[in-house]
Amino acid sequence: MTIRSLSNLGSTSVHAWETLQVELHGSYSSQRLTRLREFTNATSRLKLTALILLTPLPCLFAVILADVAPLKPPEAGTNANVVHWLRSLLVVWAFTLSFVVQFREMMPTLPMSPIRSFNITAVVSVCVICWCYSLSLAIGFPVPFLMVMGAPVWATLLLSSFAVSWRRQIRESEEVQAQVLDGLKVFVIQMSMIVVYPFYNFGFTQLSSVAQAAFSLLLQVIKLAIKNLIRRYVRTQADMKPEVVIFNVEVFNALFVSFCMQNSSSMLTIAAIMAADMIHMAISLREIVLMLRELKKIEDQLDLIEALATGGLPSTKKALSKTYRNAMDR
Repeated sequence: MTIRSLSNLGSTSVHAWETLQVELHGSYSSQRLTRLREFTNATSRLKLTALILLTPLPCLFAVILADVAPLKPPEAGTNANVVHWLRSLLVVWAFTLSFVVQFREMMPTLPMSPIRSFNITAVVSVCVICWCYSLSLAIGFPVPFLMVMGAPVWATLLLSSFAVSWRRQIRESEEVQAQVLDGLKVFVIQMSMIVVYPFYNFGFTQLSSVAQAAFSLLLQVIKLAIKNLIRRYVRTQADMKPEVVIFNVEVFNALFVSFCMQNSSSMLTIAAIMAADMIHMAISLREIVLMLRELKKIEDQLDLIEALATGGLPSTKKALSKTYRNAMDR
């Protein structure tokens, strides 16, 4: 194999890898970038710091509130475990609200007021918990695979609520129909994770220590496949790609990685999982650095355009000099 062939093979491999990396295909609109810059310039550092630090707290409080609730033993029966059902209602409510907000953001042309979002979330959550409670009376408490058994009812109720809320807009516009169809495809992919990961965990626990180490690498393949499927159908809202991918695939994968590490007694398996995550993290950090350079380049161009628009020659020279220095540094 010649040097040229090796070079072509390397270029093809790099291109294929970059094609599969969802992080490199998201984009921010110029309007969003401009609004972010205006907000940053108009907001104090104290407020920005507080905003960054306090934003994750509601999610943490919801998780802590669900876990600190004292539960009675399963032998006491379903009627004695009222706290369990209240906790389940809280979890389903938060889960449903996240999907309602996601659909509302993915399809901004469709009307969805905060009150309607809250009503849909409340109705769907209560109905799903009632269904799960009826299963516990018929099958026994606790119900095995309760999440999988409750998912079809939850999905049917949620999608029916969207169909009723947006029926007129869906009938009148083909563009809206295409957006709704893409949203449904993303929804199906997200729901598939509820089935794919438990099956993976079942297979993982049946293997030997050495086989678990090799099988753990399949997690990265599953994550990469789901990320690219979601990217394919979040095409009209490029700004939303990072949020949809991170808050679905990355979080779900992280939970199952920790779960697999807890169920594995082999140091080889734990080392393989940690090594795969560290390599992926290093690649992601490198990609972030590259994107920050591109953002800096865009910021310099905005400074130059602003200087030209104001007509100030000193500012223009300063902006040109700054752009030239940054280009030389890169």
